[in-house]
Amino acid sequence: QQRNVGGFMKGILVKRLESSFHAFRNSVDRFCISYANFIEMFKKGTVYISNKVDVFDLLENDDTETLEQMVSEDKVQKYPSAHFKEDYLADLEHDLAILLEIQSIWKTVKEDPKLDAFKSELSNNKYLKSKTVIVFTESKETAEYLHSSLSVHYKDSIFTYSSKGGMQHGTGGYISSHISRDLIIENYDPNAQTQQDKIKVLITTDILAEGINLHRSNVIINYDMPWNPTRVLQRVGRINRIGTKHKKVH
Repeated sequence: QQRNVGGFMKGILVKRLESSFHAFRNSVDRFCISYANFIEMFKKGTVYISNKVDVFDLLENDDTETLEQMVSEDKVQKYPSAHFKEDYLADLEHDLAILLEIQSIWKTVKEDPKLDAFKSELSNNKYLKSKTVIVFTESKETAEYLHSSLSVHYKDSIFTYSSKGGMQHGTGGYISSHISRDLIIENYDPNAQTQQDKIKVLITTDILAEGINLHRSNVIINYDMPWNPTRVLQRVGRINRIGTKHKKVH
């Protein structure tokens, strides 16, 4: 099981690196924090595990009473550290050392050639600079990163959408999903009762890969590629639709 989890973690990091340097760094940072917290908990003699509550948050607030209550309710699993193999702590510390080394190496990386190339294409590619485009990414953090990097130039004409809602220049936070979807439909669905032409660049996670028409645009950019080919087809299906007025989709 540990080997399976190790392979799963490696897969996550590869996918995050493929998405953006920003998403990769954030994942490594989270892994480091998670390992450090787990090791600290292990050394205190008891391990709590749950996929329903934030165990570390409860421990940080010294709320063992709530933890024990959740153990009795089968929401948290509890194990004495002594029940683990003798070399388990050494393995954890070895993993953390590797993650910290990766974290340290990436602190020296200041360039982002993928983002630079993306900006250049948006400005110079004949299919992009005068078109309304849709940018897909699997990572919410990559979407936020792109929004932050492009909003200085595009200002109100860029919009970002994810599971947290919408982001627009100058709003200072997330717009509700309901309002965001209405705005996207008005700008990208040719069948919308109200038509707008305010958004030039729509950045979105795969949350918009299904269930919404976006074929007023005829350009999709895959900032990262899903490993599931069906997801790629779903993305393209947002603009490659009956009723489009465009002769080609890109």
